[in-house]
Amino acid sequence: MKRYITTVAASSLLAALTVVAVPAKADIVIYDSYPKQTSGSNTNIENFGGVPGAGGYPGGDAYGNTITFDGTARDLTTVLIGLGDGGGNFGTATLYLYAGANPNGAQLLGSANVNVPSGIDPAISVDFTSQNIVLPDTITFVIRGPNGADGVVTSASGPSIGTGPNSFWFEPTAGTFTANSTWAISDGANNNYMVAQFNATVPDGGTTLALLGLVIAGMAGLRRKLSL
Repeated sequence: MKRYITTVAASSLLAALTVVAVPAKADIVIYDSYPKQTSGSNTNIENFGGVPGAGGYPGGDAYGNTITFDGTARDLTTVLIGLGDGGGNFGTATLYLYAGANPNGAQLLGSANVNVPSGIDPAISVDFTSQNIVLPDTITFVIRGPNGADGVVTSASGPSIGTGPNSFWFEPTAGTFTANSTWAISDGANNNYMVAQFNATVPDGGTTLALLGLVIAGMAGLRRKLSL
């Protein structure tokens, strides 16, 4: 009887601690510049691969924003970006995440490819869950697209969650980025913010591992009782 009771207790302890040790973590929004711009003459910025000089456009096939997240560093799950291809020039775009406020020479935190769909400015979800990226407070995200593909959408106002300077990063020369805060506005945009939403979970700070250690220690103690 004693052995039976102890075995049941061991099973109950393991089940209870396992439930506590792996808590469900819900996504939270840590940066949000939605909704897209709905007024003005041009809700999109220039196509990827545009010609430098047109209306003061710096040129290049990449656009970026520096952003600072709400709260502390977090585990990135997904990023929602606004991309579209109204001209039929389909292709693949790449989203790059750089640490800090300047992508030139910065640490690349991660990247992911997405297909540019047909249509005007659909929202695309980019999954970073498997890359285990713990975000610093400030990053610069850059979208590099195929030549001619219709582009990145500016928001109607500044971000509602998080912050960022009202300025774009462009790549007029491959591998070299430059900041510009005038061209998009002169082209009809309300500001220089791209449509983006960053979602993340709060890191558990080692709680799961600590609780797992309690499970192991508890089971070891019960094994010793069973051997008596």
